[in-house]
Amino acid sequence: YGDNPYPGYDDIDSSPFLFDQEADDRLPAMQRVIGVTLDDAAAAWPIADDDPAQVINDEIADMPIVVITTEGAASALDASQISSGRDVGQSGVFRRDLDDRVLTFAFSGDGTMMDEETGSSWSLTGEAMDGPLAGSQLRPIAHVIVFWFAWAAFQPETRIFELD
Repeated sequence: YGDNPYPGYDDIDSSPFLFDQEADDRLPAMQRVIGVTLDDAAAAWPIADDDPAQVINDEIADMPIVVITTEGAASALDASQISSGRDVGQSGVFRRDLDDRVLTFAFSGDGTMMDEETGSSWSLTGEAMDGPLAGSQLRPIAHVIVFWFAWAAFQPETRIFELD
């Protein structure tokens, strides 16, 4: 299954086919987003097309979370050969409260993320690799990476995180 019958389908300027509804125009229809629903709240975080690596400190349903995207996943819909697809990133979403404190995350110089409170380094899987919190694990939040048109069709009241 190394061939893609729809090369270029995921271009941000393309239109979804076989979708007969009017697309929510708050984002481009083919914008990749990370979607989370929690309790009665829904939120979407766009993945930047030019640089999929980002760390976002946010909250949903009054829960502090961190949304992480890094390079490392090829688009299955970009090129005729899937292995040649551009890097569209991979993600992790975690609660950022740990041991009665809320952590604030940012990328460190070595490609991992670091919490500002203790200086511990964290992996994309939410594990503290070194520092005072080494061995600690953030609690994961179920999420999806999906095109905006699909997310908005099922979650029309979603809050969209604004990229800088």
